[in-house]
Amino acid sequence: MRFILLLCLLLYSTPTFADTITLHKGVNLSNWLANAVRQPLYEKDFIQLEKAGFDNVRLPVNPHQFEAGFDTVDNAINMALAHHLKVVLDLHADKTYTTELETNTQAQATFIALWVNIAKHYRTYAASSLAFELLNEPQFYHAQAGYQALVEKTVAAIREVEKEKTLMIAFPQGSSLKALDRITPLDDPNLIYDFHFYEPYIITHQGVHRGFENKMLRYFEHLPYPADLVDKDAAFYAPTAPDSKQAQQELEEYVKEGWNKEKIASRLQLAKKWADTHHAKLICGEFGVLRNHIDSQSRYRWIQDVRETLESYAIGWQIWDYSDLDGITHLEGETRLDPVDGSLKLVHPEQDNRIMEPEAVKALGLHLPSFPPKYSVSKVIGYIKGKSAIHIARTYRGRNKNFVGESFWARGYFVSTVGRDEALIREYIRNQEKEDIRTEQLKLFRYPTALGGKAERLKTPALLGGT
Repeated sequence: MRFILLLCLLLYSTPTFADTITLHKGVNLSNWLANAVRQPLYEKDFIQLEKAGFDNVRLPVNPHQFEAGFDTVDNAINMALAHHLKVVLDLHADKTYTTELETNTQAQATFIALWVNIAKHYRTYAASSLAFELLNEPQFYHAQAGYQALVEKTVAAIREVEKEKTLMIAFPQGSSLKALDRITPLDDPNLIYDFHFYEPYIITHQGVHRGFENKMLRYFEHLPYPADLVDKDAAFYAPTAPDSKQAQQELEEYVKEGWNKEKIASRLQLAKKWADTHHAKLICGEFGVLRNHIDSQSRYRWIQDVRETLESYAIGWQIWDYSDLDGITHLEGETRLDPVDGSLKLVHPEQDNRIMEPEAVKALGLHLPSFPPKYSVSKVIGYIKGKSAIHIARTYRGRNKNFVGESFWARGYFVSTVGRDEALIREYIRNQEKEDIRTEQLKLFRYPTALGGKAERLKTPALLGGT
């Protein structure tokens, strides 16, 4: 009896992780709380993401954001959760921070303490709605053992205060596929391992100078994807390259490797095999194409090929990004161009809008969000008729002020789609004309005034066909 009771207690106290987070289709909310802080988001953005069919967002947050408290991050997380979007809180540090983590033990202690505080703060949030990503794109190119030790210490410290939430661990060397063998999976059933995919860089980062100082890809423009669409040499795609020979070599390498959907699948299969071997869960936390130097069709073909391949391998994904350099939206309203990197931002983001591009919706297997109009049809038509009638009356009839009881436009309005209901519209116009004639006939006589007088004929204005 005692044995049975003990067994029951053990079963009761062992976490089952039945309510752990599931992540399928996500998007990165970049340059809001990390990187260049230039893309503030509002509830209308989360409404759009929910309607499009995303089920999660990756929220990059610079560690320094927490120095002022949790209010800003809380607001962002709560807006997402209010619209049924799960959240991955991603500690998205700059290069200086991540470099210091490699060698500075005090920086590592501060890093672990920060995560303990974060875990305590969000302890009441459901494990099925919020996950923690320890560090975005850790470097550790020459310190594999150091990264493994840091991850193990951080996970252990978090598990002291938070046992249920999913923790996400990025592969070192910038979350690259090349580093799949550079980390040993931990003995924790509630972990997800994160890799990023931007291959080949000559497509996803063409025209980008930062980080590719030794490559001619930074001078390429309009290089198409897949590779079999290439029909010109490097002198056409990279006319300003200072080393034309190297530029041609990089182009020939891209063509020779035959980058297409099958090639992408062969690369992503490496991640799939790693997950199967280690019985581990994976997510592709970033993939995308910078849009300033590539044609839209090639860009979205690459995105669709990657997305479909990830889904065929049952790997969740998070597109990079929502509205910045790799964005999937166009901006409606006054914009400002960043002269350094060519990014666009809304001057008045609180009142203007980001609208998802139809090509992005298709490439990501989502559905285009629909929204009710800001103003009803009746209000718009009423405004147009009222303002135009006043203008016509003042311009062509010499009126200096408005008069009650007189009208210019016919009553009502008819709304239809171009090319449909033509016969019905013609019938509507004919009936409306009859009503106009009847109404105008009633205006041909001015009736006696209250003080007496003779009714007289009122001339119909020439503008309406009168004499």
